[in-house]
Amino acid sequence: MTGHTGWVRGCAFSPDGTLLVTGGVDRTVRVWHVEHGTQLSVLTGHTDSVQGCAVCPRGALIASASFDGTARLWHLPDGTERTRLSGHTDGVNSCSFSPNGSLLATSSDDRTVRLWQLPDGTPHAVLTGHTNVVFGCAFSPDSSLLATASADGTVRLWHVASSRSHCALRVATSTIAVAWDPTGTTLCAVGGAGVYMLNYLP
Repeated sequence: MTGHTGWVRGCAFSPDGTLLVTGGVDRTVRVWHVEHGTQLSVLTGHTDSVQGCAVCPRGALIASASFDGTARLWHLPDGTERTRLSGHTDGVNSCSFSPNGSLLATSSDDRTVRLWQLPDGTPHAVLTGHTNVVFGCAFSPDSSLLATASADGTVRLWHVASSRSHCALRVATSTIAVAWDPTGTTLCAVGGAGVYMLNYLP
């Protein structure tokens, strides 16, 4: 699949696996047909590098996160812009939909994580506590917890219902991405020194 004119920084499949969404430093988000490898649409509007993208598990929405300080919601698959999410004071590094489709999380160089209500992108909460750039975020499979990965050397867990920090898990170095296993009991954190498996028992 060729079309981006620079580094590709993020990718996400649609829930049915037929579409792939990519974002890159060329400031575009692109939608591809997986089986045929053809480009279906080019989403433009960001004014800086697109660092991450996500597809809502329920409903036809794409989210993109950009160094221009915004995240955006787009209709899938036609690519029309639905909402511009403004509030971060620095570049936005990643975005993640909750599995139940009710919230979008965004993480930023401004050391915060923001939650947005769907489908309209209404501001819901600002999560503060990290002391350095927040690179990645991921909801637990039941949507009750959010994990965030930061350059401060911690992975934080947040209760989504209260928007409060539950705990901070110390790792050896900066973490740039985090993911849950399907059972919601293990976290994988990726950092400069390797991959960390973190057990979580509620």
